[in-house]
Amino acid sequence: MRYANNQIQIKSVYRGVILELKGRDGIFDVLGEVEGSEPLVGQIVLEALDLIVDPITKTVLPNPRSPDMPMTEILMATAYNSGNTATLRSTQIAKATSYVRKTLDEIAVR
Repeated sequence: MRYANNQIQIKSVYRGVILELKGRDGIFDVLGEVEGSEPLVGQIVLEALDLIVDPITKTVLPNPRSPDMPMTEILMATAYNSGNTATLRSTQIAKATSYVRKTLDEIAVR
């Protein structure tokens, strides 16, 4: 692993760790640090759990748009002539690309 100060160290990787934060949980790969180190939560974990950082209070909070459960948006680009993917099209989007944006609940209904 390379730190911001260019220091390089070999770290253990622990796969499939269940991480719970603010009542939301997910399974992630984590790097092992020495005991007593302050945990560092990155953007991937925050996005997966749909958490935000309030810059004023410097606290982690559930996304106000989805306070009860994590919300995930799926954005997928495919070739305009691809018949293999169900897509939603918009006249405002370039003709060569189509996009899908749905919540997981909308996808599960199908």
